[in-house]
Amino acid sequence: MNPKPMMMCGHAANAITSNDLPCCVICAPDPKSMKVSEYAPNLEGRMARCSCKKLESSSTTLAFFEFRGDGSDQALRSCKHCGVYIEALRLDGPKQCVGHEFESHGAYEFDAYYCGHAGWD
Repeated sequence: MNPKPMMMCGHAANAITSNDLPCCVICAPDPKSMKVSEYAPNLEGRMARCSCKKLESSSTTLAFFEFRGDGSDQALRSCKHCGVYIEALRLDGPKQCVGHEFESHGAYEFDAYYCGHAGWD
């Protein structure tokens, strides 16, 4: 299977538009879901984990693959203390989570994907 392009949202393209352009339906309508990233992450040695805990070597060919390493959208936008996303915080004030200031999570140990354990429909 051919590698899929990485989208700016951090997912490998998992759909195409009516104009045959790659996109991410998970993050739509976020504009990042419609733009191919110029940055291709190095997946060598990384593992992806499904929510059922199954592990596979990271690859853009995995279903609903999301890169969560250094510089990824997920690593930068989620708080390392409570997991809240920066977009959930007030945009016009200080970035405060409940009881602490927002601090980016940083690289996650695993990327994410879906293995099909709960079916496909």
